[in-house]
Amino acid sequence: AAEAVARVPGVSIRREGGEGNKVVIRGLSPKYNKITVNGTNLASTDPDDRSTDLSMISQYMLEGIEVTKAGTPDQEGDVLGGTVNFKLKKAKPGLHGNLVTQGMYNGLKETQDDYKLVFDLSNRFLNNRLGVLAQIDMENRNRSSHNLNAAYINAPADLDTINPLTLANLGLTDVSRLNERNNNLYVIDYQILNGNISYSGLHSSINKDITTYKNSYELQTPDGRRTYDTGELSNKINVTTETWKYEQELTPDLRIDIFNSFSRSTNGDTNKVYNFRLGVAETWGKNPEKGLMYIQKAIDLGFDEAWIGEHFTAQWENIPAPDLFIAQALSLTSDIVLGTGVTCMPNHNPFMVAHRIAQLDHMAEGRFHWGVGSGGFPGDFTVFGYDPESGEHRTMTRDALELVLEIWENPKPGRYKTRWWEFTIPEPDDDIGLRYHIKPYQQPHPPIGVAGVSSKSETLRLAGERGYLPLSINIVPPSMLESHWDAVEAGAQSVGKTVDRSTWRIAREVYVGETTAQAREDALNGNLGRDFREYFLKLLKRDGRLDLMKNDPNMPDSEVTLDYLLDNVWIVGDPEEVERKIRELHSTVGGFGVLLTMGHEWEPRESWERSVTLLRQEVIPKLSDLS
Repeated sequence: AAEAVARVPGVSIRREGGEGNKVVIRGLSPKYNKITVNGTNLASTDPDDRSTDLSMISQYMLEGIEVTKAGTPDQEGDVLGGTVNFKLKKAKPGLHGNLVTQGMYNGLKETQDDYKLVFDLSNRFLNNRLGVLAQIDMENRNRSSHNLNAAYINAPADLDTINPLTLANLGLTDVSRLNERNNNLYVIDYQILNGNISYSGLHSSINKDITTYKNSYELQTPDGRRTYDTGELSNKINVTTETWKYEQELTPDLRIDIFNSFSRSTNGDTNKVYNFRLGVAETWGKNPEKGLMYIQKAIDLGFDEAWIGEHFTAQWENIPAPDLFIAQALSLTSDIVLGTGVTCMPNHNPFMVAHRIAQLDHMAEGRFHWGVGSGGFPGDFTVFGYDPESGEHRTMTRDALELVLEIWENPKPGRYKTRWWEFTIPEPDDDIGLRYHIKPYQQPHPPIGVAGVSSKSETLRLAGERGYLPLSINIVPPSMLESHWDAVEAGAQSVGKTVDRSTWRIAREVYVGETTAQAREDALNGNLGRDFREYFLKLLKRDGRLDLMKNDPNMPDSEVTLDYLLDNVWIVGDPEEVERKIRELHSTVGGFGVLLTMGHEWEPRESWERSVTLLRQEVIPKLSDLS
């Protein structure tokens, strides 16, 4: 219907997927114009304004179109622009039937299932005084497209010179758009002396399923950063309009017009953006300076986030102050989100933590996630003097977190004393500006993440209860990861909440090579294999925790080898193999939102850079359908 209106001078249309759907009159936006059917206002189909989608009205049901470009005294004063009135068909004398069928081929998507079917039947009875018309209209159309958009920089913008345009970014979008339309029209009219009594009923519906796959290129960044995202729009619009009219001319100067009308629209607009995100988790080996190098490369490739751990006595995981590391990394970028992975709460006075984390959140201007945990390295337990076998470090973590949140919410002056900590918040003194004064940049606090290790982790249950970000450690097999999400859901259900799997972060060892054989060789005999052979396997065996790595708890410790980890826990291979393994992991656990790749002291650097580049540019774009 919109395409037909566009033929009128002063009227233009807006298109969606190559099909006209909104009317612009005298340059005024569709929301300022009014659409009527047989004089009855059509209800708005847009959730945000008064505009009406005309793509759902078939031209086959129209007898004529009336366009008023400006308001007239006999019209309602509820419109700034013009009015478009669609006049519906009426039955003509005699029995009439019409059938229109079409089959279409879509060259872009190479589909042949597009169709259109229109059938109407009409007749007049009682000496042509009574007319009845019925019509059905069904259409299924693939209106997919490839879209290109770009942005330019005009600088310096001097008025008296020719200013060059610089291409800033480029977007390439593959739009899959399927429209399914159904219309039903019923018109009954009865001729009376000098007049007419009529009823018209129109029901129109259109289902729009739109999926977008977009590649964006930031051309002004050093390495031309590339990002990917997928959007899905499911839009079902229904419009029902009914009109009863009584029209009669009693004398040349007296006319009676009585009508009753009803119009209703519903818009089931569901819009989702799927962005399978990629992050970094810290394990740098024996050289902590490699960490910043890894972060910089992750930034250049468009990774979404990075988490930095805290260990005091671990040479293999050797960053004791992740907040200082993050403060330096913040200067490298304005995009990536950085997080502590984790702040070991038993190691710090809560009053000090409240200040340092709040300040870091301000420095990051919100690009910060606060990971909290109880620690797990035996040397750190010894330093701070608590027994991990007693579980007291977990109680300390909960108590410390509660204290920090309490201080941020309401720092009441007074003495704060627990079994482990003691500090005083002083009474305010405005004369000298004395008070507890710093709260986080993000309110009420930064997103809090908690890491889970064991089956049915109590820490992850806490994530579900509190709405925290759940993080699963890199060393456990997929079979145990399933129990991690069970714990999150159990915690949420215990307090009547629901949880979103897109918040779940899973850490994995990921290495991508040109071929699967080469990738496996690099993983086993390079830094990844070295770090597990000389550190992780020794540490877990010493603490009696090799069970964490086992698919079958009954398998002997001797079978937990690098080859076993390569096949069952790590994600290693060429791009196709890595994509398959990530999809398999996603399916096994029921879905998650962020893949955290572990950082190592990768040597040679060229092999590692090739791996993360292949992961970001060849693997992740193919996973954009995962939600």
